[in-house]
Amino acid sequence: MEQFKECKYPEITNELPMILYFEIDNRTMVDKPRKGSLHAYFTLMRPGNCIMSALGVFTGAVVASGLEFINYPFQIILASLAALLVTGGGNALNDYYDKDVDKKNHPERPIASGAIKPTSAFYFACMLFTIGIIFSFFVNVFCILVAIINSILLILYEKDLKAKGLIGNIAIAYLVSSIFLFGGAAVNSLFITILLVLTSFFATLGREIIKDVEDVEGDIGRRTLPMVIGKKNSNYAASIFILGAISLSPLPYYLFSLFTSFLYIIIVLLADAIFIYAIVISFSKPKEASRMTKVGMFVALVAFLVGGLVR
Repeated sequence: MEQFKECKYPEITNELPMILYFEIDNRTMVDKPRKGSLHAYFTLMRPGNCIMSALGVFTGAVVASGLEFINYPFQIILASLAALLVTGGGNALNDYYDKDVDKKNHPERPIASGAIKPTSAFYFACMLFTIGIIFSFFVNVFCILVAIINSILLILYEKDLKAKGLIGNIAIAYLVSSIFLFGGAAVNSLFITILLVLTSFFATLGREIIKDVEDVEGDIGRRTLPMVIGKKNSNYAASIFILGAISLSPLPYYLFSLFTSFLYIIIVLLADAIFIYAIVISFSKPKEASRMTKVGMFVALVAFLVGGLVR
């Protein structure tokens, strides 16, 4: 999907998702949108992240209901739009709070380039959050709760949590994984997605810690896990979380018979191999390990999607 990029702080979406954030380079064909243009606001939302959030909702719905997802077209569409809009709000808010840093690191972004005023971006983010939550009202009560909770958490993350190290990592891991819970709730099969949610949570948490190891020299003022227990111990902690994700991945096939297609096992074993490779290199090449963990997460997403459809 678009070109991946690393940065000091996680880009909310994604993986920010209201719920999902993937650190995707969402620069469009023109680096500096015209001042106040629709293009500038569209760029501010980071459309790649928004689309990935909607895809995450669809994946959660498919895992929860299999081919029966076709019986819930309006619920899935509305839930996907809710995720897309709240993700866009999170991304706009991210640019608002990072406007000073972005003048140096990302001068092409709408606020940093002067295409959008900071106050306009803030109100735009609030509008997206509000409309996204309104869409969730037409799905069900649980989706309303998730949309509201995740919107609030995105605001808290930008204001405070992203400077608090492990707490911020846990917040991101929840935001990423809850998108699948949101999709399952849209088709009234909430608990079937739990394994996918847990797998995503552990993989994301491990990756966030690896990223903190990578950025430890520049994280002065942030109480990240490597700053507290050291880089080596942090890598061990990240490895444990990623191994947790690996250990959960075969269960939908072998233990719970959620997926019956052997194709799921083939794809998920590929994802597990990528995760293991990331663990091995994390002690010497944290940047590469972070990138490979992201690749493994995408392959695992494909595995769950295939497992849900082919059964």
